[in-house]
Formats: sequence, structure tokens, C-alpha cells
Amino acid sequence: MKFSRLQQQLRLKTFCRKVEGFVQQKFGKPATLVSPLITGSSNIIHRVRVEDMSPDVMVRVPCPSLVQFPVEKTMYEAATASFLLSQTQLPITSPLFFGKDPDDERAAMKPFVQKKLAESKDRLIVEWDETEAQKCFSELLFN
Repeated sequence: MKFSRLQQQLRLKTFCRKVEGFVQQKFGKPATLVSPLITGSSNIIHRVRVEDMSPDVMVRVPCPSLVQFPVEKTMYEAATASFLLSQTQLPITSPLFFGKDPDDERAAMKPFVQKKLAESKDRLIVEWDETEAQKCFSELLFN
């Protein structure tokens, strides 16, 4: 799939509404997508404003046709960020959630890491389907 076509798919209103719905479900408050979407080399970043919450959150969605192992890539990013937050003073954003779209396994919104847009160090919460490998990864990361 061409990159431009994939970008169009990830920018569709239906997909953007899924991103808003996910954020709303996680925070329990209305969420609104903020334009523009940011395109990177292997992710599209959706900025979402949550009612009565500051700063905004970012939802990073890997482009499945550009990334060979999107779930693993995102897991490693969450683990690396967690390590850096706990072991260094680097000013990086804090991962809040990780997961997959439960309704559509084919959707581009497979894994994602959601980060706050601030220098504050929030707690790390990682969520995913509980396969054996992921349980082991979770134990290594958080114990």
C-alpha cells in the first residue's frame, strides 16, 4: 500500500472517531481530535483534547504497512520510555496506555502509545491482550 494512501486511511473521519472514542473510554471524559495530524516516518500522531484535562494527549498509531512488527515496536517503545523515566532525568513524555483495537483486527489502529504533551512525569499504564509472552514482558517491565 502506498504511503499516501495509508495516510488517507488513517485520516478518515471514521478512524479519527475511533481514536477519540478510545481516549474518551480511557479517561471517562469527552475527547476531541485537534488538527493537524502529525505524520512521521512510521507513525501518525493524533492530538486529542480531553475535557477538563490539561495538557492534551497524543495517540501514536503505527502504520502497519510501513512497520514490520507494529505490536512489538510499540511495546519496546513503551518499555524504553518506562526505563528512561525511572532511571534518568531526561525530559520525555510519559506513556499512558498501550493496546489494540478490539473491534477490528485489520484496522490500522493496532498498537499505540498514548503520551501527555507535557514535561510532567505521569504514571505508566500498559495494557494489551494477555498472551504468555506479553505476561512475561509485563513482569519484566514492572516488577
